[in-house]
Amino acid sequence: MGINGLFSFLKKYSEKQRVADAVKGKKIAVDIFWFIHKSKGDIEKIKDMLDDYVQGCSCVLFIFDGKVSDERKPELSALKVKRQEMQSLIENLEKEVIHLGENADSKKKELMKYIEELRLQSWAPKGNYVDTVKELIEKWWGLERCSVIVAPYEADLYFGDLS
Repeated sequence: MGINGLFSFLKKYSEKQRVADAVKGKKIAVDIFWFIHKSKGDIEKIKDMLDDYVQGCSCVLFIFDGKVSDERKPELSALKVKRQEMQSLIENLEKEVIHLGENADSKKKELMKYIEELRLQSWAPKGNYVDTVKELIEKWWGLERCSVIVAPYEADLYFGDLS
């Protein structure tokens, strides 16, 4: 989850630079879950977002979240409840779309667009996505320059231990 508002704050003080130029020849570490979440699980989107990082640098360490810290457990529980509420709302709206008459095409389109937005907001990875993404990283870029690890705790906390 990281530090709320950090990127917005840093953006004010940064200059525009291509990712590939910024990481060229450097070793970098990537919190892979951030990219998975940002892509909403779209595999091609993950690859597109990461390609500049991987192509430009000399070595990439992809880090997956491990055990959730005690401090984050209440926050994650609240997110889970919010996602469940959104899923329930989606189901109710889908029933409403079914019951709308044939003369309500514009209303149906509006509801379907809203339902899709809710689906994206309530997205969460399912199953063992770590193994799947590890296999894709190997397939896309090989393991000569890429390593994949699961942190003993959250990935963003692990970055401090890398220096």
